[in-house]
Amino acid sequence: MIPRQFDIFLARIRFRKCNDIRPCIILYPPKSGTVTVAAISSQERLFAYAQHFWLEPSHPNFPTTALTRRSYIAVNQIDTIEIGELIAFVGRLEGELAREFKDWYGL
Repeated sequence: MIPRQFDIFLARIRFRKCNDIRPCIILYPPKSGTVTVAAISSQERLFAYAQHFWLEPSHPNFPTTALTRRSYIAVNQIDTIEIGELIAFVGRLEGELAREFKDWYGL
């Protein structure tokens, strides 16, 4: 599968002090065999309004993410990884939720 912008994958990426397998979102289309990703977390106590975008289960487009609970995209935790480091496809941002994220992040 060729990853696309706003696809959500599992990958081993750094989030704060951890380097665990976690969901991440592809911010930009693949380039030269790499993708730019932002970590996704559900640790609400770490949420920071200026740096994180909520993914609310009550949003009509939340089911397309395939996430199981309220989470956020941590745009202060961006990394570039090889496409081969993407472990498994999870879901994707679609519809109004994708548009809201694009507007919030300035894409």
